[in-house]
Parts: sequence; C-alpha cells; structure tokens
Amino acid sequence: MKKTYWKSLWRGIWHNLGRFLAVFGIILISTLLISGLGTLGSTVKASFNQEMIKNKFPDIILKAKVANGFTTEEKNMLLNQPDIDESRMEEIYFYDTTINNTETRIIYRDYQNMKINPINIVEGNLPTSDTEVAVEQLPDNSQRKIGDTFEVTSTIPIIGTKRTTTFTVVGIVHNPMNNSIEKDKSQTTQKDVHDIFYMNSKKAMSYISGDTLFIGPDIYIQLSHDDDIDYFSNDYVNKVVKRKNQLITMLTEKRAAGLTVEESVSYQYLNSTIDKVQTICTIFPAFFIVVAALVSSITIERLINEERGLCACFKTLGYSNHSIRFRYVFFSLLSSLSGAIIGSISGLYGLPSILYPTFKSIVIDFPELQADFNPSGALLGSGIIVLVILIITLVKINKDINETPADSLRPKSPVTGKKILIERIDFFWKPLPFRYKATLRNIFRFKSKTITMNLSVMCSISLVMAGFGLLDLASNWENTSAIMETFKSVASFIIIFAVVLAILVIYNLVNINVSERVREISTLEVLGYKPKEVYTYVFREIIIMGVTGEVLGIPLGVLLLYIITSYLDFGSVSVVTAGTYIYSLLLGFATLIIVCALMIPKIKKINMITSLKTLE
Repeated sequence: MKKTYWKSLWRGIWHNLGRFLAVFGIILISTLLISGLGTLGSTVKASFNQEMIKNKFPDIILKAKVANGFTTEEKNMLLNQPDIDESRMEEIYFYDTTINNTETRIIYRDYQNMKINPINIVEGNLPTSDTEVAVEQLPDNSQRKIGDTFEVTSTIPIIGTKRTTTFTVVGIVHNPMNNSIEKDKSQTTQKDVHDIFYMNSKKAMSYISGDTLFIGPDIYIQLSHDDDIDYFSNDYVNKVVKRKNQLITMLTEKRAAGLTVEESVSYQYLNSTIDKVQTICTIFPAFFIVVAALVSSITIERLINEERGLCACFKTLGYSNHSIRFRYVFFSLLSSLSGAIIGSISGLYGLPSILYPTFKSIVIDFPELQADFNPSGALLGSGIIVLVILIITLVKINKDINETPADSLRPKSPVTGKKILIERIDFFWKPLPFRYKATLRNIFRFKSKTITMNLSVMCSISLVMAGFGLLDLASNWENTSAIMETFKSVASFIIIFAVVLAILVIYNLVNINVSERVREISTLEVLGYKPKEVYTYVFREIIIMGVTGEVLGIPLGVLLLYIITSYLDFGSVSVVTAGTYIYSLLLGFATLIIVCALMIPKIKKINMITSLKTLE
C-alpha cells in the first residue's frame, strides 16, 4: 500500500510537471533575488571593513586648538589611558593652502615609522629631501606625474621677504583614508581639496606655508579592539564617539577637538552609497515575495480544484484524510522548498560576487570580496513564501476532503447565469458581436479568476516598470557618475529578474486558464468552431485580463518608485521617461502573445470525447 501510495505521489508530480516547474521557477527566481540582494550591502561593508582593519584605520583624530599642538604632558596623559599605547598613536602634520589657484593639502609624517593608516606607494618613492614631494593618487589619475616640477612663493616670517622654492614630484601614493572618489574639504576655504602633497619634513612645509609656528600635529589614535571589529556597526560608532568625548574632556575643549572615522568624508560617502543601494535591495525583494507567494498559491489551489475527483477516488479506496492531505502538501513543499533552497544558495554565493564589482567606480583602491554569509533575509523571504503556500494548500484541501466522495466525483456546478452590469448599458451592449459578449460575460461572471489574473499580472508588471524607472532615476541623478553607474547595475539586475518573473507568472496563469477550460474548448469544437475561432475565443479573454493587469500595474510601479525616492531622499518620479511606461506595457503584451502562441499545441491535443465524458 505504501509503495503504491508513494508511486502515486511521484506520478502526480510527473502528470503536473508544468505546474510543478512553474512554482519551482517562480520561487527560485524570487529567493535568488531576495538572498542575493539582501546580502549585497553587508558583503560590500564586510569587504571594506576588512580593508580598513588591514590598513589600521584610526578610531579618533585629535586636533589641537593652540599653536604648536599638544604638550608633552598632554601626550603622556593620552598614553596613560588603558586603551591607548605608543604603538597605536602617531603625530601627523597637515596644512591646507592654495597653490596656483588650486586647493592643496600638505602633509608630513614619519614615513619610517607609520603606525596608523600607512601610505601605500603606487609609483616612485617617498620624498627624501625638502624639495621633493609625493602626490596623492586621484580617481581620474589627473594628479601631477613623477618628474613634474612646480614653484611655490612664500613669505619668510619676521624678515618679510619673498622666497621661491621649486619642488619635484618623486612619487605617487595612496592614502587608504582618502579611498572614495568624494574629495575632502579644505579647512581654510571649505572648497574641494584637489592636490595632496607629502613633504619630507616640517621645515619643507614652511617653504609653502611660510612658517611652521602655527602648524601643530594631529594625533591619530587607534584604540585597543578585538580582531573582529566592525567599523560600520552602530556599537562601534557609539563606542568611539563616547571615547572621543571623554578624551576631549580630559584635555579640555579649549585645547582639543576630535574626529572619528565615521566623520571622514570617505567613510560617509561609502557608507551612504551602500545604504542607499541596500534600501533598494530590500524594497524590491519584498514585492517579489508577494508575487511569488500569490501566484504559487493560485497554482496549487487550481491543481486541487482539478483533482477533486481523484481525491474522491482515494477516499473510496480507503485512504485516510491525512494521506490525501499529504499528497498536496508534499507537492507544495517539494516544489517550493526545492526552489527556495536552490535559489537561496545561488543568491547568497552568486549574486554578491556578480554585483560587487559595480562598487569599484566609487573608490580608488578596490578591496577583494569578503563573502558575508548572512542567510537571515533568504530564510525570512523563503519562509514567508513557503508558509503562505502551505496554508493555502491546507485550507483548500481540508475544504475538499470534507465533501462526500459522491459530491467530489461530480464537477462543480457552473456559476449561475445572470446579467452583468455592462449588459444594462444598451447602447454599448447591443452592437457588440456575440463573441465579445461571451468574453465579457466570462470575465465578469468568474470574478475570482479575473481578480487573481489581474492582481498577479499587475504586481509582476509593476516590478518591471519600477525597475525601468529606477534606471531612469540613476541616469538623471544629479551626482557623480560613479554612483550613477553603481545604481544602473543594480537596476539592470532587478529588471532582468522582474522580466523573468513576469514571463513565468504570465505563462503559469495562461497555462492554468487553458487547463481549466478543457470542457469548454471541447464544446466549442463540437459546435463546429474552427481552430482559429477557438484560439481567439480563449485567448481574447486572457489578453483582456492580462492587459488590464498591465495597465493597473503601471500606477503600482509608480507608487513603488515614489516609496523608494521618498525613503532615500533622492530623485523624483517626474524624471521617469515615457519610454519606461511604453517598454513595460509592450513587454507584458509581447509576453502574453508569445505565451498564448505556445498554448496552441496544447489546445490542439485536447480530446473532445474524453473531455466531455461525465460520470453521470
């Protein structure tokens, strides 16, 4: 008995392979996107966090408010702190000025003993004399080249005479703290700093500033941390801000000010960009969950409807309600769980590695990918979809198995014929040909089918439209082209997945619609309808419902875009081009036509005699 029972389970899947694969595919696509995009932000942050740990980023930068910087006594006070030692503290001199109408920052530090945030040599070498400089690498490589010379005229203090010094560029370097393409602001003019020069000594700085008397060093401090420090976590930020305030209080606010790594331009730019992308990667998957759960549930529900007679046969053969119930639970769980597992694993390990390089455009030195295996988003999304499908399956099958076998073996009574609202509009209804009247009656009589079809197509097309709209937002964003390229890449992936999901959804719904109308199609053929007339009769109704869903999907897509722009506080729905609306509608309509064409062979194979048989 058990062997026969399990055979029937697998045979049931084989006989409904199309529906099984449809549910499997819809859930696979949805969970792949949910898990992949859900972990993208954390993967990017984990990669940059590892790079920051490797480069020994400072936690706190203390700035003296008085000439000549901090006293020896103040430095000793810092070194006496339990979380600060000499190996984690370094003095760095810097001065902002304007050279040849270009905002410039000059920096000097002990290059032989760089304890914190060591400079990386890209080309050449560090300066070894007072007339040599190394320049900071710029994102577009527009910095001065090795061998370039430039003159700077400064005023010698007290004497008041002018002094002209010729400097030679001997190296190009990269400062990990200046990794983003966003430029820092000059502390004197608040304009973007373009050039950063690294000098050989404090004396060399005076050749540009004129005097070093008022140039005191900043103190870079790296607190004692565990090895698994997370620079992007709220716990870290709160801890460092609290510690910074304690140190400033100790040194007194009149003499010291402080910054944390969170306040650096590079950190803020990177963190803000990642958070914006992650917000988009959270909102879109939520809609994918709704579509996947809705369409998959409809598929299982229609399958149970079709097999009412089979359930009655099982009941008459002595199978328990539990065994009959398990048949459909098994179908639901196997199709949904297999799709969810494969989709989640593929998304967690595949999508981040594909999308990660899109962030390369916003930084100068791009770190290696550090996989951040965080399955919480995938588990939540998959769990919601599987749970909804399981609940719908149990509710539907419990309703059917409570019927007597005699009732279940009979087809359900057709919906009672009655006038629809449009029939009461004489000037519209009377001129209509019979074929259109029949189509409209079917659409309005079978309200549940119409609503589910419209709702499913509407949600699918809204995702496609929102994806194209996001691409428009990225193209019209009044910001750096680097961020625009990152958003374009993410938007392109969302469009691809939304289109694939829309195709699967439409194919599945059309397939269900045709399968449920086998008797009706056979009746038309018996009445003498030609094949072409049968196809147009069936597909006319499907296309009308599908197009209605597409049209309703456009405002829903606009609403989704509005939510994104409002939440991220950038862009506007008004920048969405007319092409976005047209492409979305044309794509949906083309999919409907292609799917209907693919259904023609299935209609041709319908056996009129078998389909019209009745147990009565």
